[in-house]
Amino acid sequence: MAATAPGGQEMATVLLGLMTTFMYTSIVFGWGSWQALLEEDGVYQSLCSGDGSCDDRTSRMILLFTVAQFGWGLSVTFMGFAIDSRGPRFACAVGGLLESTGLLLLGTARGCLESVVDGFLVGVLLVSIGGGAIQVQSMKLPFLVNAQLFPLVMTIANCLDDASASIPLGHYQLYLNGFSRFWIFSCYGGLCLALSAALGFTWRGGPNRRLSAVSIAEYQDADACDAGAGWRPRLHGLPLLRQLASFEFAFVMLRSVEFLRSNLYVGLNKEWLRSLGDAETHNSYLKMFTASLPLAMFFVPLFNRCLARGFVFTFVVSIALGEVWNLIALVPVLEIQVVAFVAYTSWRALLFACLYVFIGHSFGNRSSGTISALTTIGGCAISGLIWPCARLSKALAGSLAPLNMLSLLLSLPLILMTLSLRRHLALFPAGELPTKPGAGSQERLLP
Repeated sequence: MAATAPGGQEMATVLLGLMTTFMYTSIVFGWGSWQALLEEDGVYQSLCSGDGSCDDRTSRMILLFTVAQFGWGLSVTFMGFAIDSRGPRFACAVGGLLESTGLLLLGTARGCLESVVDGFLVGVLLVSIGGGAIQVQSMKLPFLVNAQLFPLVMTIANCLDDASASIPLGHYQLYLNGFSRFWIFSCYGGLCLALSAALGFTWRGGPNRRLSAVSIAEYQDADACDAGAGWRPRLHGLPLLRQLASFEFAFVMLRSVEFLRSNLYVGLNKEWLRSLGDAETHNSYLKMFTASLPLAMFFVPLFNRCLARGFVFTFVVSIALGEVWNLIALVPVLEIQVVAFVAYTSWRALLFACLYVFIGHSFGNRSSGTISALTTIGGCAISGLIWPCARLSKALAGSLAPLNMLSLLLSLPLILMTLSLRRHLALFPAGELPTKPGAGSQERLLP
């Protein structure tokens, strides 16, 4: 059974889905700007004996980020399992309701620890769950387009996750220009709710039918894929338990350590920059870091060219970028951190774009959401160590510098993993992306 050709409704769903992803996924990647806004608004100021910041207040802000990470991981996990059976419209409904409610709480909460319920903890939890639901929805968008555009759409979706960091930066600038925290978060919540409702509507009809056609075609070709004789990757259409017993699944699970490396830097970079003197520049370098994340969108053509040379080549490039970022971040000089910002942005965008293209290509539409969810469980579990590791680092070394060294050491096993992937793809070449332009239909990813 062939999948229907993408039409106007499918393309409209892709465009609106990408726009909504950009608007929704900002809490994790733009946390530094939101933290600056909350601190300047006096949130948790009662924890300090005077004006400014203190260790207890900083620890509370790190806890908020850790809760956001937990909520994000919880949402991506649950929605990853649910989206393969319930579809993207369910993710849109959950994401819209929870995100808008959480933003309203962030705009109205007092940040007083004497309260029975901390509105900020609940707020960041709801916002992160809502954003995670929309991110999972975006992973189905590439299956709506022609096979040649699959890597490109997945790459853009992942780069927009990073680019969403500009949303909190815009909120911070609005706050500095005199707008209240309530006005900023309530208006933003209303906009997000409207976008998710529109996106859920566009998923009706043709887009859902195309996803179903792709899944049926994968199931029908399962026997040939299992034998390694088909033009599809060998895991397409196989039962989930057999997919979980594969090399491909072990590979993506082991790479979940990258979640910890990425989230360590995003969550703690504000404190690291402050220790280098950024407070005296009125958080100028923090603003530059947040502003550098959207630069990933300018690298999309280069990322697409890397993917055109295959998974192994792209993972090698991402490892090299990660080494450059970590080594520069170890240098305790504020000015040179700008280079680390660009290297980190390039590394993160390319890495996760390649990882999710690999998941979609290797496992297919029928189970890619579930596989992504299981990968996120590993990443979320490891990322839960951010807060205790930060406290331990501060207690033992008086700074967060040891965490940069930890991130560098965690990158070393990735080299061996990539070499193993190269050997595996030599045995099962259908698992690699087509590298020849104008490839025939036997090399197409979708039916």
